[in-house]
Amino acid sequence: DVNYALGYLRSNAKAYGINKRQIAVLGGSAGAQIATLVGVTAKTGEFEIKGIDHSVQAIVNIDGITSFVHPEAAAEGIYAAYWLGGDRMENLKAWKQASALEYLHKKSPPILFLNSSFDRFHAGRDDMIQYYDSEGITYRVNSFENSPHSFWLLEPWFSLTIDHIAQFLNNQFK
Repeated sequence: DVNYALGYLRSNAKAYGINKRQIAVLGGSAGAQIATLVGVTAKTGEFEIKGIDHSVQAIVNIDGITSFVHPEAAAEGIYAAYWLGGDRMENLKAWKQASALEYLHKKSPPILFLNSSFDRFHAGRDDMIQYYDSEGITYRVNSFENSPHSFWLLEPWFSLTIDHIAQFLNNQFK
């Protein structure tokens, strides 16, 4: 659905005043996992939609995991199993397909990670950062100590979240 929405925005860019070379995808929690997956899988084949360009030039991941199969994702159990059609052992293929970390490539878009103090929501992030480092891809990480998982909805973190996003996107789209 997100890929179709991005395709719609691209094909109607003129009507909406959208610069097709400056599209970012952003999400929080499960939305961040989806945004990151969408961002790194454009033009990779697995999720490509014929005739639709759903690529993005930046990703903002607000406390979302990048891998369901990473050892740090052990806490992803019953709820992920509902979404992914069974637990990890029953449907490992779906768990891997939902993991952005499985799709990284040299042209993966720059990413901003905004993280709470809960390690569980960072599953795979450090491996993704390591890959981005090795390929020279831009990334930023901002962590908010002693913050709840929903920090981006609350002050004092809400304003900081907006500031970090604006700064990152301004740097990417200058």
